[in-house]
Amino acid sequence: MVMKKKYSNFIVVIIFAFLSCMFSLYFIRTGGMVLTSDSSFHISRVEEIYRNLKEGKVFTFIAAHTFSNSGVGNFMFYPTLFLYPWALLRFVFNPVTSFYLWYGLFLFLTMVIAYYSMLSYSSSKVRSYAFSLVYSLAAYHIHLGTWNYVLGEFTAYTFIPLAFLGIYHVLFGDSRKWKILSCGMTLIMYSHLLSVYITAMILVLITVGSILYKKGISKERIISLVKSGFLALLLVCPQLILFITDYIGQNIGTPQKSFAYTMTVMQLLEPSLNNTSSINRSVGIIIIITAFIGWYFVKNRGRERNIYIIGIIFLCLATKLTPWDLLSKTFVLNIIGQIQFPYRFNMYSSFFLAITTSLIIQKILEIGSDNYLKSINAVILTVVMVISYASVVTDTIARTNSNAIYLQKNTTALATLPVNSYVNSSNYSNIFTYLVLFGETDYYPKQSYASYNNINSSVNAQTIVKHEGYLNKRKISIKLVKTSANTIIYKAKATKDGKLDLPVVKYPHTKVILNGNATKFDTSDRGTIQVNVNKGINNIMIRYQPSKLFYVGIGIAVITWGILLVITISKVLLKIREHSIGGLRV
Repeated sequence: MVMKKKYSNFIVVIIFAFLSCMFSLYFIRTGGMVLTSDSSFHISRVEEIYRNLKEGKVFTFIAAHTFSNSGVGNFMFYPTLFLYPWALLRFVFNPVTSFYLWYGLFLFLTMVIAYYSMLSYSSSKVRSYAFSLVYSLAAYHIHLGTWNYVLGEFTAYTFIPLAFLGIYHVLFGDSRKWKILSCGMTLIMYSHLLSVYITAMILVLITVGSILYKKGISKERIISLVKSGFLALLLVCPQLILFITDYIGQNIGTPQKSFAYTMTVMQLLEPSLNNTSSINRSVGIIIIITAFIGWYFVKNRGRERNIYIIGIIFLCLATKLTPWDLLSKTFVLNIIGQIQFPYRFNMYSSFFLAITTSLIIQKILEIGSDNYLKSINAVILTVVMVISYASVVTDTIARTNSNAIYLQKNTTALATLPVNSYVNSSNYSNIFTYLVLFGETDYYPKQSYASYNNINSSVNAQTIVKHEGYLNKRKISIKLVKTSANTIIYKAKATKDGKLDLPVVKYPHTKVILNGNATKFDTSDRGTIQVNVNKGINNIMIRYQPSKLFYVGIGIAVITWGILLVITISKVLLKIREHSIGGLRV
């Protein structure tokens, strides 16, 4: 009996690994990708990391090879950690296969994390297995990963269960498990800053609601919250330090606050009932069915009822049932306008309603006491979810197989990557001859930021991506000599002494070497590097070098993770030992 319990979870993990491989191969067989939305933004970031790794450089701070060699620092302010596995896969596989293997890896991680999170919450392996499949294979999750390539949100989705499990234990369960909350929020922050912002707001509301409902909170739970927050700060030290040293007070451009692309209830229901991942409005047929029938199963179960209600609230928040147009004219815009698109709440409705779905499935699968029948039911559930997944990705596969627009190499200035471009291993490199679809000027200085991802909205942005240089505000010919990790080298022939304005974005820790010597420089009207040069040939090396505090932050984070790992392994070994002794006694 002890051995059976010991290895049952391992078998479940093996099943998840098999399913993830199968789901990845489903896409790998197509041999290509159709690029939309955030695809070229993240592909370019991975390309930069990959090229830097080839040079033996681990950290990427600015874009030297990609993003028009502009030196933009989106790598500092938009998390990159979970892009590294994709970049490392590039050393072994072709670019397209590398992406789909990376996608499969995160699908697997989502399944495992969801399984163990639910197991900690419910102590039911049947329910945990059901939740893992429903949550991981939800239409909105697949949409993020393979249709719109919103990969920051896609990776954040993996760790959402950890964050909510953590707050559950801190407020209602075993408050000694407060480290789960720290790890969950940290891993989300390593993925997608907007997701950590939204998740933090939800956790605050849950905490306040709990305090009001219970008319207080114990000292022990307050201490657990404080410790969790402190641990999270230690783990995100590197990111916080970069924000403090190079973002705050630097007048950097960011997307405008808004509530765009709102949808009616019918616009949510129709694609969801069609079980497609080809549109951001869909949460899939399983989640929608749960929304309709879930009340029957939870109405007499307080905590489960609250979870179901929260899921329904997030479904409503994603639609025009919430008066977003009216709210955009109030203070609410300043508080949550960063979400930009209310359909982002589909991540949270998928999570909470998947919990309710797992309860319903548990009740069905545990009918009767025959273990053989339960095993058959589990197999049937797996087959149903595989069929559901196939249905969810049908449109994505069809789009990829259509080869609609085979991407040719770009030879035109200011050309943005065409929507629905098809790439395979042969023409993948053509991606980097275009401006990215969305985000080319994200984290540019405000004076050069292109609003609404329209490069034509900013003359300064146009001159930067076209590699234009200016001597005393007059355009001159400059040559991009070389790019390497976090380094861009230009050569310019100056007809006279003066101020040379180069098309490389300036940050507080940017360094300039002029003709072999470190030199002082200032900021141009474009927010780019401006350096005093003498008449004649000038070689200018521009590189980013973070403050020493950044490396201190890396050390703190690595040591903290190491300590957590040692603690976790020690606890696991202790449990194994206890089980072994218990087995011998039996």
